[in-house]
Amino acid sequence: MNKNKSTWKFSNDEKEKIVQLWKNGCSTMTISRMFGCNDEPIRELIIRRVPIDEYKRIVKKHMKRFEERKRIKKIRRPELTKDLAWWVGVVKGDGNVNSKNGFIRLGVREREFRDKWASVGRLLFGIEPKVRDFIKDKKPFYQAQFNSIKLVEYLKENFGFFGRYIWNIPNKVKSNKPDILFGFLRGLFDSEGSMKFYGRERGTVISLVSVRKECIFEIKTLLKKFNIKSRIKPYKRKDRKNTYYILYIGGFDNISKFAKNINFSISRKNNKLSSYLNYITFGVDEFDAN
Repeated sequence: MNKNKSTWKFSNDEKEKIVQLWKNGCSTMTISRMFGCNDEPIRELIIRRVPIDEYKRIVKKHMKRFEERKRIKKIRRPELTKDLAWWVGVVKGDGNVNSKNGFIRLGVREREFRDKWASVGRLLFGIEPKVRDFIKDKKPFYQAQFNSIKLVEYLKENFGFFGRYIWNIPNKVKSNKPDILFGFLRGLFDSEGSMKFYGRERGTVISLVSVRKECIFEIKTLLKKFNIKSRIKPYKRKDRKNTYYILYIGGFDNISKFAKNINFSISRKNNKLSSYLNYITFGVDEFDAN
């Protein structure tokens, strides 16, 4: 079934059923799954067919029930494992922890990445995430969201700060076994890292970028403990007020150690890394830099 909102069509009976389901308490996400489409056309249909005063009243009712469910929802409180460290690393790198509204959200361009993060979180905490597929800036965008105030509280109690400007590397991660630290770093590099091939002369680099200067330098120190050398370069965009700090890992020896200990869990990045290592090790004629 075509899930593109620009081509999806509803019959009059379907439109009436959608509006009635929503009035009876179903979320637009739930309704979209019933009809096999994205939730955006569901939202638009409801807004067009429900009078504004009634719409606001029902939305308020939905939100009240939603908040009540979030507060009472029980979660598992797992011990720190490599999987949990990875999941937290992803959130630190590219997630959104909203204390006021009680949710943890990840929005990315790769469905595989979103699905893995959602699946690992489901197993760790025992709650079901809400997932959405939609178009953002004319490109596919994949989102997963865990709605739980208790989960937000658990993350902040155990793993510190979350946010673009104030995130930190948790002490319990830094002082733990290497596989815990490597799991956390893998999550960071999965979400905020990249790998680029600049040709035979300039070589290949793995990079990680953040506005949080202290964390970037701390990552450099942590990598050095495992003999992975890196360098940091500040970068200031003209259209942004903040300075970004980019950590670079270059050279075959350092990249090999990164692959052995940290690696990527996203297939696209992992394949690119493997392709580079084969290119250098076995002297293949071509390197897939895409």
